[in-house]
Amino acid sequence: MNKLKGIIPIAIILVVAFLIMGGCYKQIDPGEVGIRTFFGKITSQSLDEGLHFYWPIGGNIIVYDAKQQRMNCNTEVFTKDIQTAKIQFAINYSLDRTKIADLHQTVGISFEQKLIEPAVINAVKDVIGQWEADSLIAKRDEAAKLIFSTLNQVLDKYAIQVSAVNIMDISYSDAFEKAVEEKQVAMQNAIKAKNITDQKTEEGKQLVIMAEAEAKSMTTRAEALEKNKDLVLYEAVMKWDGKLPVYLMGDVVPLLNFSTPKQERTLSTRQRNESKEGAAK
Repeated sequence: MNKLKGIIPIAIILVVAFLIMGGCYKQIDPGEVGIRTFFGKITSQSLDEGLHFYWPIGGNIIVYDAKQQRMNCNTEVFTKDIQTAKIQFAINYSLDRTKIADLHQTVGISFEQKLIEPAVINAVKDVIGQWEADSLIAKRDEAAKLIFSTLNQVLDKYAIQVSAVNIMDISYSDAFEKAVEEKQVAMQNAIKAKNITDQKTEEGKQLVIMAEAEAKSMTTRAEALEKNKDLVLYEAVMKWDGKLPVYLMGDVVPLLNFSTPKQERTLSTRQRNESKEGAAK
């Protein structure tokens, strides 16, 4: 009995030393999750951060990173009008800590290559194929939202939670990009020409309105003059600068006639006599 009491502590020390020297332990850091297995069978799920041991023969601890991950992808897809588009995008995702054991059992540690990448490429192809090439760039954010929704539906059951999808770049062939650029230039020129046409049309309308107003004013004035003869004299008086007109013959003719009929005859006779005398000389 005394011998056994002395052997037990030694055995424990040897086992611990064997475990330490044999590397039968793993350190799980914050944000990671461990799965303990024995001959490939899961024996303990969701090991939290800390130091964990496993059996040296047939045992293992598999560590998964449960923090948010970022995966960059590049792929070529066809648009709705059969244009080849090169899409560069990034996926942010994380693992559900409570379902990592299921992910390990159904997919394994290479879940990115086996599960996420195919799902992402299929989602991108399905979504990008809904738009024509020339409108896809403007619809980039909308396309990213649809890809995000599609991926979550596919990957959620595998303990993979997608938090963001960002389309980084969309590029086409040089010939197509040149055609799009020429189309944009043509559209801008058309808009500019339309603006000029609208401006000229508006100016023409204003001139027509002004001409119609002037014509209406002249018609009104003519009708008023026709009905009231004295208005002609009034208009002349309003415009007279106070100077009598002088003719080439030297005669001065008053603008207004303030004389009586008798005075008119006397003035007319005198003017005719003066004209005759001037001719005789």
